[in-house]
Amino acid sequence: GGWFESAKDVTGKWVFLKEVSLQQTIPKMDHLTCFLPGTLALDVFHHAMERYGPRSVQPHLLEKDRAAELTLAHKLTQSCVHMYFRTSTDMAPEITRFNG
Repeated sequence: GGWFESAKDVTGKWVFLKEVSLQQTIPKMDHLTCFLPGTLALDVFHHAMERYGPRSVQPHLLEKDRAAELTLAHKLTQSCVHMYFRTSTDMAPEITRFNG
């Protein structure tokens, strides 16, 4: 865990976001953070549609930064999905704490 400047800094299978304040970072992620990956993906495809048009938005046509942003969104989504899958009730906790 740590501070990532861009998606290329993310090397693991899953990604968690820390809560950051002026004095400390807390290794926990609220479940509402799971809306972020969709927002990132919408941003990527919105900008791609402006550039290429609605019928030609393909992941291989994206600029490197946009493709990396989409990869980050994918990894965040995987992390959020596993917050549900890893409980006996298939319900995610409101807050997940992790080592980091």
